[in-house]
Amino acid sequence: MKTKLKTKQELFDSIETAIKMGNYIFTEPAEMKAKQRQNVTDLQVINLLKSQAKNHEAERDYYVERYADWNYHITGKTINHEKVRIVVFFDSNLMHIITVINLNDDGKGSVLPDKEQHCSLNTVH
Repeated sequence: MKTKLKTKQELFDSIETAIKMGNYIFTEPAEMKAKQRQNVTDLQVINLLKSQAKNHEAERDYYVERYADWNYHITGKTINHEKVRIVVFFDSNLMHIITVINLNDDGKGSVLPDKEQHCSLNTVH
């Protein structure tokens, strides 16, 4: 059965709770892409997710049956004014940060995670 798509408020509440509890991880694709997202650190990603200035790009959200959850797209700016897109999903215990894209690199932000390959977990915070 398909899980319910979170509202913006539910999404932001889930993000806030996951960060407060330390229940989040950067998955392997996010770690591998860390080199591609120059000037955007893991700490900046977390700070952006905690910030009131983040935006939910609901039109980019999509459901991944293999993981039985939605991928949610968040955008915002880091303290260094780098515009980034962050893609997350949730399971029963964790928020998975699966992709971080520096939108200043190409101006388009056209790179999206592969919809079926995003869950090799390797870093727990």
